[in-house]
Amino acid sequence: MIAPHGGAIELNTDKQAEHVAKRLAAKGVSCWRCKGWRQGGGALERWHITSTDIHEASFPLLNTIINRHFTYAVAFHGFQENRILIGGGADDALKEEIQLAIQEAIANSIPVEIADASSNYNGDSCKNIVNRLANGNGIQIEQSLEARQTDWQPIADAIASVYNSKI
Repeated sequence: MIAPHGGAIELNTDKQAEHVAKRLAAKGVSCWRCKGWRQGGGALERWHITSTDIHEASFPLLNTIINRHFTYAVAFHGFQENRILIGGGADDALKEEIQLAIQEAIANSIPVEIADASSNYNGDSCKNIVNRLANGNGIQIEQSLEARQTDWQPIADAIASVYNSKI
């Protein structure tokens, strides 16, 4: 579980990664987060780096796990759109399972969609850190601010339930 834009960069994404890792700790799930703040605000503008530009050479703790060859990886993100978007390099069946679990967890209060290839947030690049961690099998969860404020824990619980049956 990763949150490359935690802290005040993309609010509550770090809490989600930590929550899932705690729920699945007995199964050996690990967690990496990068948390950024800026006094007076503006952490997003100051600290955000795209997922394809994140490199382990710049993040010593990421460097300790980059070569572990995980079967799965999930990255929690935030974005400005009023929906939840599931992307990444993983197959469509896994994305659909996650979509259904999130929809059930939040009672369809926010649209939950699977990113198509033309989306700017599809997360399918082989350079994306979540795909690099899981040999192309990463999941990227993009979420509106509303989702991250009101439903961060049910979304995290939905992710944990999906992966609990897989690992």
